Amino acid sequence: MSDTAPVEYVELNMLNYNEDDVSQLNEWGAWAYDEIERLKEFLPTAEHINALPDRLRSYLHDLETKCDPAGELRARVLAEDMMGQLEAMVKWHQEEFRLIGLCKTIQGAQNIAAIALSVPPPLGV
Repeated sequence: MSDTAPVEYVELNMLNYNEDDVSQLNEWGAWAYDEIERLKEFLPTAEHINALPDRLRSYLHDLETKCDPAGELRARVLAEDMMGQLEAMVKWHQEEFRLIGLCKTIQGAQNIAAIALSVPPPLGV
């Protein structure tokens, strides 16, 4: 059993902090959220792995070899990543084609309006 006394922590609520402290906590929270989102998208490259210390790099290599000796998991993950990228490209092109069609529709409407304006109104109007 440890001889150290338990540490008491101040409850985290607005009453324990002044306005500047709350502002700082909010900034840290926003920064932490942005960092988490950034790291979710991070995929280490060979350059990142090679920059690691030898023991860690060796451990990662051994781990990869033991967990996926045939490379099937890696191939599947790469294929899933590629499918996600292809789906994003298809959506982008679909939106591009939709906008092109919209532009053609607007151009057609403008042409019809120009023709209508160039035709004299019927007699009696």
